[in-house]
Amino acid sequence: VCYRRFGHNEMDEPMFTQPLMYKQIRKQEHVLKKYADKLISEGVVTLQEFE
Repeated sequence: VCYRRFGHNEMDEPMFTQPLMYKQIRKQEHVLKKYADKLISEGVVTLQEFE
């Protein structure tokens, strides 16, 4: 599923038109955090290497 976390541009506020969907989006963990956690748990990198 794709979405724009911050709307189409800096002037757009998607919460006006899709409030329920964007409440769920804001609860989602960032993709970079998910990817880092996976790499660390698999032993591909350490936390220090990632930072």
